[in-house]
Amino acid sequence: MIVYYQWVPMILLCLGMILYIPRLFWKMMNGRSGIEINDMVEAASALQITKKEKGIDSAAGIVLNASLELLAVAVEQALEII
Repeated sequence: MIVYYQWVPMILLCLGMILYIPRLFWKMMNGRSGIEINDMVEAASALQITKKEKGIDSAAGIVLNASLELLAVAVEQALEII
């Protein structure tokens, strides 16, 4: 009789909980920090997509690059707070 198969579901359940705990911690701390990472990532993605789709000329490219730099500075400042 093979006995170790009965422990496989228990071990997988424990591993699942161990891997889920950091996600809960991240969500809890992310909500308290006041920094919306999802919004920052979406804004950066939208700027890059806009830049690729339109074949940006020099003036619009400067504005988009400045926007990306400001976004990067905001992320760096947010990371310094944490």
